[in-house]
Amino acid sequence: MLIQQQINTTTNNEFNGVSLNKSGSGKVVLASDMVCAQGSSSAPTAEPYVYFNGGLLVTGDFAFIHLSTTSATVSAGTPTSYVVGNMGRAMSSSAGKLGTFPIGDINGYRPVQVKSSTSGVATGHYLRINCVAANANTGSSAFPDNLIDKVSAVRYYKVTYGKLIAAAADSMGVDHFRPSYFSGDGVVAGNQDLRVAYSTDNRATWTTLHDNYPDTTKIGTDPFRYYYSDTLANAHFLTISQNALYFALARLTGTTTNTLDPGNSIERGELSAVTFNLEQNYPNPFNPATKISYNLPNADFVNLKIYDIVGNEVATLLSGYQSAGHYTYSFNASSLTSGVYFYTLKTSRFSETKKMLLTK
Repeated sequence: MLIQQQINTTTNNEFNGVSLNKSGSGKVVLASDMVCAQGSSSAPTAEPYVYFNGGLLVTGDFAFIHLSTTSATVSAGTPTSYVVGNMGRAMSSSAGKLGTFPIGDINGYRPVQVKSSTSGVATGHYLRINCVAANANTGSSAFPDNLIDKVSAVRYYKVTYGKLIAAAADSMGVDHFRPSYFSGDGVVAGNQDLRVAYSTDNRATWTTLHDNYPDTTKIGTDPFRYYYSDTLANAHFLTISQNALYFALARLTGTTTNTLDPGNSIERGELSAVTFNLEQNYPNPFNPATKISYNLPNADFVNLKIYDIVGNEVATLLSGYQSAGHYTYSFNASSLTSGVYFYTLKTSRFSETKKMLLTK
């Protein structure tokens, strides 16, 4: 259930304290913007704490906006509890505020961090970020600086600016973006070819955030890993006002180590059965790609994972909320060795495992 202490919803939809605690595949869907109060330094017990204990907060066309500038007032999200859609977080009236956004899309939890570079004249302003499950390339996007040649085909982030009081600044500067990645983002561990790119023209062109000391990618058991790009120089910070800013993972020109493709992609069709069903992968045996299809009779939180012959998890293909329907997942096993593997589909109501054979 969603527990909330009401302050004054009749005038401004404002709440003081929110705890998201839905079991299984539960979710809360907003029918309007939801605003969590600013709190007061003189009354710390009244601080508007937000806890992600279970379930998804789905905003749709609306937004969940948290006005406190105290980082500790919002708990970290988890792979099973985060905001799907638009989340707004207040940024300090002083420059240099690093905001963490516990957001993701229907395919998984992918939080981000963004840092402001300009100070405001009053509180009440916020950045709003949406994690979009789609190709960052419009199909004709350009890379004019020639430092990157591809952006993520899995997801991108849309950043907008808002204010709830007239005295707040009309814009905000930002100079640092930290998107996260995990299995399924087309990122391979152990290389320094990953980059972060941004767009100020609705994804028509993408510009690179320079990296003098690029991260070495890592894919482990953690549900995500931030990519730490360089901070934009003071003279080149980006100003957000009425126009949206976009950022996404990108790769260094001339490299193919990180595909940035779903590689393991999902195709959704009409529901073909009224019961839960996990089909045998096809082709089987396969090399190196195969397709896994399944039916969901109800909307649910879904995990689709691959295990080796001794039961070690080798890939998480999907961990997120899905609507009822028929889905086909394209799995690329080019990084695995020949042998017998098992794939398991698990929801809050069902679980099934099937065997497949990779031959190289």
